[in-house]
Amino acid sequence: MGAERDRDKPVAPHRGTADPAGGVRAGQYRPRVFIYLLASLYCVFAPSIELLIAGRFFQAVGACCGPVLGRAVVRDLYGRDQAAKVMSYMASAMALAPFVAPMAGGWFHSMFGWRSNFVLLALFGLGLLVAVWFVLEETNRHPDPQALDPGRMLGNYGQLLRNRLYLGYVAVVTFSVAGLFTFISGASFVLIDMLGLPPEHFGFGFCIVVTGYMSGGLISARLTHRIGLERMVGLGVVGCALTGVIGAAMAWTLVPPPGWPGAFLVLAPMMAFFLCTALVLPNSTAGAIAPFARMAGIASAGIGFIQMGGGALAGWVVAQAFDGTHRPMATVTAVMGVAALAAYLTLVRPATRP
Repeated sequence: MGAERDRDKPVAPHRGTADPAGGVRAGQYRPRVFIYLLASLYCVFAPSIELLIAGRFFQAVGACCGPVLGRAVVRDLYGRDQAAKVMSYMASAMALAPFVAPMAGGWFHSMFGWRSNFVLLALFGLGLLVAVWFVLEETNRHPDPQALDPGRMLGNYGQLLRNRLYLGYVAVVTFSVAGLFTFISGASFVLIDMLGLPPEHFGFGFCIVVTGYMSGGLISARLTHRIGLERMVGLGVVGCALTGVIGAAMAWTLVPPPGWPGAFLVLAPMMAFFLCTALVLPNSTAGAIAPFARMAGIASAGIGFIQMGGGALAGWVVAQAFDGTHRPMATVTAVMGVAALAAYLTLVRPATRP
């Protein structure tokens, strides 16, 4: 019992240690946030769409440090179950970005032009750089002088990819995130082109769905300690599969009317899917990283890379399959939900049984 309590006890941050993913947490953040800031400023003055896309690429290079190192910091400070709780709160907080960003971006675009959005992002990056530089303390407890050795990094990745539990949780996360990306990729076509919503109203439709994710994150934070991490993931993937299948069935049997009445028919099952996904992601992430205290950074990076790749692929499929209806979006979402459930049943559950 004492060991069980100790694993969830917060760990005091300290300075000067390294991680097998390379460098120290705070030291990793600062140059990447600086890259994000410079790329945002570059986008303000980009003279062509090609150069704007290049600037956006480097924005992503800098921004990727946020979720990757954030998850590693949580793993440094907390045991597995407490980390799941903290990541659930983080998921709800992070959902504020897609909740607010579409509306704020539309307002800034209409009032000041598209470049104003990148001015806003640059100011955000500046504030973040100041916070990281003066507030973020070191959290990694496991120094490794060979952290940046390529052979060591490849060996660590090989160890992760041979771990069935890690692969199972990564598969569950990837399929769940891919379900989210189907909506992110197809929502504008469905709500604006198919249902005829004004572009300035698109953000409100997005907010409805994101509310589900925020609610799921809060539910997960409150209940994970009581029912257990694995069971919470199981409930989440069952919910993803059910809501995805229900949404696909509605898409193939009902013709939504134009405007907001039809939008609610499309958004309701997606909102439920987002809620269930928020039960899956933080808990699966905590479960995947927890066994690798000395490789928290590289384990987090692996999750981030694979889930974003899967999400991008699902979004591409939806874009290519768009036929003027929301059937492709709903169908791919259902497939991803069922795939997440299958990954849980075949990989995660057998590996977590006593």
